[in-house]
Amino acid sequence: MPVHPVHPVLPTRVATLLVLTALVLAGCVTPTTPGPLHFAGLKFETRLGSFTAILFENETPASAAFMQKLVDAHYYDGRAFGRIIPGFVIQEVDRTGGTTDQKEHVRLEAPRNVSFSAGAFGIARDADPDSGGSEFFIMDFATSSLYGNYTAFAQVVGGLDVVHAIARERAVNTGPASSVVGAPPGSPVYFGLHDRVPVDPVVMTRVTRVDVALAPSIAARYPLQVGPSVTTASMRATLEWPHDLNNAHSSDLTWYVAPRGGNGVQDPPLPDLAGAFISVTGPANVTIMPTEDAKAPGILRWSWTPSGRGDYTLRLTNASGELAATVLSVS
Repeated sequence: MPVHPVHPVLPTRVATLLVLTALVLAGCVTPTTPGPLHFAGLKFETRLGSFTAILFENETPASAAFMQKLVDAHYYDGRAFGRIIPGFVIQEVDRTGGTTDQKEHVRLEAPRNVSFSAGAFGIARDADPDSGGSEFFIMDFATSSLYGNYTAFAQVVGGLDVVHAIARERAVNTGPASSVVGAPPGSPVYFGLHDRVPVDPVVMTRVTRVDVALAPSIAARYPLQVGPSVTTASMRATLEWPHDLNNAHSSDLTWYVAPRGGNGVQDPPLPDLAGAFISVTGPANVTIMPTEDAKAPGILRWSWTPSGRGDYTLRLTNASGELAATVLSVS
């Protein structure tokens, strides 16, 4: 049975855009070409390329300030993504047993309007929800299972392909992730029961604070929204859509499909997505053929324009049958 996602409260920046739009339509404000919106951001430089993220300063102020403090101290310069799991995360990990980690902690911040979308940053922690420290991870694929248990404090807005490339670097398996990384009891473990360490670590040669200017139409997409992950014994599928999804407006959506539940050494193969299609039923019915990412299998992208208000059921189907379904409400 599809589950209706929780509809979050709009963040301040998106709400402001909607208020201005309403004033223009009412004739209270003379329409002008809107300028870019500016966000505090971070730029990460690696041998595979660079990527840029915006910080959710309004939604996760303590975590954003904590990260900015570490970046200003050049703490991450020269550190590496020591854990890479395609379909899940890349993670800055201290492989010396934590001996070089800074000891300051930051409390858990889990606002309802920030999801673990692809490119979302999270703070790693131990069993104590407020034990987050300097180790962070970046989502390779979207997932709903981390919501409420980890802080999502930033979002990649440029160079997400670099994150996908880092996750797919050659790596070796090292054993159960729960014993190597210290995952909190009960936390989900994906891509089998193992941890993966890159053969040639991907080092952050330089991490800096930057100003990120986004056009209003782009800024309105964030924070990205994530539906409930559909999991089976062999796969996990998660739908992601922009925050400004609405009637008669074209939006880019993505379904992330990852293998899971292997024996700890060899995971099951990715479901056959050749010829997979999206069927949309609701106020208007349509069938859409998505495009799979050639460099990151399991990423299915497509554009959709809702033709009316109401609830739509989106189903992902391959030759074997339905893989996943999610209900979206369009206003």
